[in-house]
Amino acid sequence: MPHSEFLFPLDNASFTELEISSERPEPLFWICEVRFLSKFSPEPESEIRRINFRKGLNIVWAIPPNEYHAEDDQRIAGHATGKTTLCRMIRYLLGESNYGNEQLREAIFHKYPEGYVVGHFRLKGIDWCVARPFAGYHGFSMQTSSIDLFLNSESQRGKYESFKEALSSLQDDISTLNKLPGQSQLTFYHLLPLFTRDQDSQYTKLVEWRDNSLSAANSPVLNQKSAMLVMRSLISGIVAKESELLARQEELEQKIKNAKSQQEILTYVLQEDRDRLRRICNDDAEDSSMDQLYITAKLEECKRRLSTYCIDQNDEQEYQRLLKERDNTWFEFQRAAEEYNAALRKYRQDKRNFIELKKMTQTSGSDFSDEQLDEIQTAAQQHPTRKYCCVPMKIAIEHHCPWAAQHTKPEDTASKENLLIGRADIQDKVSDRAEELKKFCQFLSEEQDHVMTLKKEYEDADNKLNDFCNAINIKRNQRAAEEGNKLEAITRYQRDNQRLDVITTEKNQYDDDKKKCSAEISAYRNEIAYSTNDFSVLYNNVIRFVLGKKVVGRVKLNDGNIRLETSYHSAELQSAALDAVKNICFDIATMIYSVIGKGTHPRILIHDGPRVSDVTRSIYLGYFKLMHDIEIASNDNPNFQYIITTTEPPPEELQKEPWLICKLDATDTQSRLLKCNLE
Repeated sequence: MPHSEFLFPLDNASFTELEISSERPEPLFWICEVRFLSKFSPEPESEIRRINFRKGLNIVWAIPPNEYHAEDDQRIAGHATGKTTLCRMIRYLLGESNYGNEQLREAIFHKYPEGYVVGHFRLKGIDWCVARPFAGYHGFSMQTSSIDLFLNSESQRGKYESFKEALSSLQDDISTLNKLPGQSQLTFYHLLPLFTRDQDSQYTKLVEWRDNSLSAANSPVLNQKSAMLVMRSLISGIVAKESELLARQEELEQKIKNAKSQQEILTYVLQEDRDRLRRICNDDAEDSSMDQLYITAKLEECKRRLSTYCIDQNDEQEYQRLLKERDNTWFEFQRAAEEYNAALRKYRQDKRNFIELKKMTQTSGSDFSDEQLDEIQTAAQQHPTRKYCCVPMKIAIEHHCPWAAQHTKPEDTASKENLLIGRADIQDKVSDRAEELKKFCQFLSEEQDHVMTLKKEYEDADNKLNDFCNAINIKRNQRAAEEGNKLEAITRYQRDNQRLDVITTEKNQYDDDKKKCSAEISAYRNEIAYSTNDFSVLYNNVIRFVLGKKVVGRVKLNDGNIRLETSYHSAELQSAALDAVKNICFDIATMIYSVIGKGTHPRILIHDGPRVSDVTRSIYLGYFKLMHDIEIASNDNPNFQYIITTTEPPPEELQKEPWLICKLDATDTQSRLLKCNLE
């Protein structure tokens, strides 16, 4: 597309009649002064450069060479002067990790190993002075409006983190968002790149504010969805509710995704369950017929079989027969054993009696002599008195005992005979008893054999019963295992089917919730679009001011995205250069929106070299004139700060103070930012 000034004549319309908000007297935060020091000291010789900033338009101009000379050492005087380093140093003071890549930091540190950058800022009307070393360590901070006082007040200086905490507290004033989609916390350092765009980002993409690979700033990077949400939140506070709904929508989408994944897994598992069930049950039921009724019937059948231990009727009858046979042999054995034991006890008693009788026989035949028998007879005839001395009569007579002579009677032969007869009877009894015991012993031997036979029959019957029980237990266990496998397969299929029903119900609920959430989001976006029509009108005026009065600019908020459109005579204008212009105009329009009391932009904007190739000078100068017109509208008391670095000469009327705050030239070492050549 041609880029002639004739195609895009500069609009003569101005913003000098803009109504500036009196309730916002100054930017939410802004920079008042920056000093570069060779060491942290109030001594004048330590100062490398001092730059004073102001509210309103601030121009840093890096002068390019005017003419071509063959003997020129270099022709990039407008570049390599330090204008980008200045912007990065400001961001470094505001809390970014670095002010350049490792090569640049080492070069500056080599020149100024004890160097510092010091800044004076105002945060919500409170003055802060901060300092950070070129070496990259943590610095100092202090609430004061004087850098000189800050440098001289060693005892009053605090940690740099105190200033960062104060900056972080501004986040609630800048955006109504607290959390981003995905539930990550929104911080001040997510927002800072939006207000201090890096030249390396080329301005060609609306949501790319910083290129960390080149600046090594390590700024948090937002995805397009979050970046769009943040930019829209600067225009309308309703976006906060939309953010909550978006987070809810994202959560529901994740739940739907998880539920769908579980559905797919369970569907596959259920098919495996059906195949296994058919295989175990030897069933060829179709998938469609394996419903709840089928499962219930199979479940009851398995439970019934398991409750009866899986034994059939024939096994039960055989078991009862063997049990009865064993019990009968047991009773026979017990009865015979009891009879045998009773007979044995009687035999033992008879044997004891026989032994006693035999002893009597032995005593009758050998213990008593004839003389003794006489004495026994005599003693039997005598009636002892108290004076009876118990001396045998024969001895007493031989010794002429008077008592023995008086009591001597004739011999009792009858008693003797009786005694001899009793002796013979006892011997006969002993013989008879011996014969009886012999027969009894033979009887007991026969009974013992009978009892042992019955015992053997009982043991055989018991073993047969045990063997049968073991056999049917094995059979029962096999059947129980089979039925158990069936039961487990049925239960598993039933459980998985129920889980699938639950997951399906949950997914359907999530789908319904997501539809409701999407409807609410659409309603809020429509409300936002309606409420921000005036912003679209403002953006159109900015575009017309920069590109020409016949160019139309539109801001479309569709599905949470911001779409910037420009057209000329209804023809859409598109190019990389114009995309950069549209994005810069959007930044400026967002700040102006806050200048007039709408939106929440902090009203500070830093554009480092915003001119992109193929953009004509007349278009580029529109940025400067627009900011100057707004200053005029504010009666020289602007409530914004716009810092722009440029190699292109600014409008002639702005090439002086107070708008031109710093003039750099790479052809002169002393006119470079740090007044040295970095090697």
